[in-house]
Amino acid sequence: MASLVGGTLGAYRIEAIIGHGATGDVYLGAHLYRAQHAAIKVLQLANAADPAFPTRFHATFERVAALQHPHIVHILEFGEEDSVCFIVMEPVTAGSLKMFMQQQPPGQPLPIMLTVSLGCQAAEGLAHAHARGIVHKDFKPSNLLLDHPAMLADDTGAYTLKVTDFGLAQLAESSSELTTTGVLLGSGLMLGSPTYMPPELCRGRPLDARSDIYALGVVLYEMATGYPPFHITSLRDALHMHVFTPPPMPHLLNPELPTALEEVILRCLAKRPEDRFDTAGELAGALRVVIPAMGAS
Repeated sequence: MASLVGGTLGAYRIEAIIGHGATGDVYLGAHLYRAQHAAIKVLQLANAADPAFPTRFHATFERVAALQHPHIVHILEFGEEDSVCFIVMEPVTAGSLKMFMQQQPPGQPLPIMLTVSLGCQAAEGLAHAHARGIVHKDFKPSNLLLDHPAMLADDTGAYTLKVTDFGLAQLAESSSELTTTGVLLGSGLMLGSPTYMPPELCRGRPLDARSDIYALGVVLYEMATGYPPFHITSLRDALHMHVFTPPPMPHLLNPELPTALEEVILRCLAKRPEDRFDTAGELAGALRVVIPAMGAS
């Protein structure tokens, strides 16, 4: 798709492109009549040419736009214009968690307090969506945006985390059947990222809220140790490791990791959904308990 910079979508003038992703490009937009900027995602899904796609798009984002939570990116509006489906979102200024982690030295874990804070915020955002019947299905660091950085007394930095891209995995899969691996859509788009795939996706089984909890467990492991739990270089690696391979004990990579946090991470990464936390709210509560436990150790 040609760049939209200089044109308009809805009530916004497109000023610049600010991001690329598997599901579309993200632009900075300025409101035509108000002093307001927004991030605008223009969808580029393989099944968008399906005549029924706009109907599914509107039905999906009617539900997603109703999510109102401090740790979910707020959708301001969405629509279709000249066969372009777009989503207008609040601007989030500090980039993604993926970018933040890539800025750290290789193998360097994030500070424990920051890891717990970001994990708890993500879990709270997921809990709000899950309670309304919306499962993310593509939870990963590039879908976790950071805002309002502020330095703390210990210089670790504090951020507000907001989960984005709810609904896009459902929209991508809505007109395609999963293959026998449960991973590739008929459109050729992969559902989920190999590093963060829950075992049930690898087995071709239905996903639920506990699938997002597994993916958040991978993110927590990566923040806490500096590495994801599995070194995955191919889809074959992902299918085998997520289903059959136990993750290395996190404290072997980060000896300063509190036992309470390690236990939370490993429970999230249980191969069987029933062995994980039942809800993201329960996970958030367990993470909040980690901080007092650190002080007592």
